[in-house]
This record gives sequence, structure tokens and C-alpha cells, in this order.
Amino acid sequence: MYQASRLPFWERVFLVVGNSVIFWLWHHLLIVALGLLTLLGLVIYLVVSGIRQKKRR
Repeated sequence: MYQASRLPFWERVFLVVGNSVIFWLWHHLLIVALGLLTLLGLVIYLVVSGIRQKKRR
């Protein structure tokens, strides 16, 4: 690990900003992935229930 006090100011800023951007991207990727999984689950559920209703008739 780097010692923050030894790094130049702009390098410290870059590290902090880089870490926040990575964290932000991961956070949004997780939200998008969860949303897509939820939608996929709903679609599968609707299709399966629709097939079951057709078989009953």
C-alpha cells in the first residue's frame, strides 16, 4: 500500500477520485443487474403461468 503522505497532492486526488468512480460504477452495475434479474424473473413467471393456464384449458 502507498503511504498517502509521501504521494504528491495530484496523485492522492487521482487515487481518491479513481476509487470513488470505481465504487460508483460497481454500485450502479449492481443496481442495473438486480433490476434486470427482477425483470427477467417477472417475465419467466408470466410466461410459465401463461403456459400453465393454456394447458388447463
